[in-house]
Amino acid sequence: METALNAGTRGNAWTRRLRLYFKALLLQEEAYTEVLQSSSPRKEGLRLLAVLFLTVGVVVSLGLVFDALTLPRINTLQASVDNFVFGSALYQQWSAGAATGVLLFNTLYGLFWFALRLEIGYPTTSDVLWGPLSMLALGVFRWFTFAVFGEWVGRKLGGVAQPHAFWAALALAAAPALLRMFTILPGLYVPSSLLLAWLALTSYQAVRATYPNLSWRRCLAVELWMFALHFICIMLAIVLGVVLGVVVYQLLF
Repeated sequence: METALNAGTRGNAWTRRLRLYFKALLLQEEAYTEVLQSSSPRKEGLRLLAVLFLTVGVVVSLGLVFDALTLPRINTLQASVDNFVFGSALYQQWSAGAATGVLLFNTLYGLFWFALRLEIGYPTTSDVLWGPLSMLALGVFRWFTFAVFGEWVGRKLGGVAQPHAFWAALALAAAPALLRMFTILPGLYVPSSLLLAWLALTSYQAVRATYPNLSWRRCLAVELWMFALHFICIMLAIVLGVVLGVVVYQLLF
């Protein structure tokens, strides 16, 4: 009896948080009222993200399975391009004299095909698992950087709010990820530009709801700084990753 009651309570909490996400997706400002009153905003933010990305992840995985069953494979196209590029005399000559450049080219070449599969929607077997997991990892990383930078800038500009309340509101602002559920339809994908534009709207609402004493201009400034610093972190991570890869390669070979 107690186990059934606990399961029912968890189910109600899951449904309640999903309803909040759908309200946030429809740009309803009252969606943020409840999460801003949480006694543990960061924990509530993690719970919200878990509900969102587990739900969306299951649907996206099903969509990838349907795509794999119905869409032509991109592996054939990649194999043809691989034979042309890596079998060319120019590449063979270049690889013999510029090992560092070839390593960088191969890395970018592999990233190109990975991004092409994700953007166009051509899945592989591993994508069914790693696609949702990468979406979760990137979502949590974005939430963390947005929250740290947004809260810091918001307070610098005079924003007043409960400590770390912005973390919960910002987790709810990830609602545009729900649009990825449309990818359950074979061949359908959601443009990244649409997700980014919608995220900009929900993120602004999160800033506005957390810091109601700020003017709309200052709320917009908080959001712009938040996005800018987040993308700077991504670029630094990419550059440092490439540099580290080159250094390791040179030490080993």
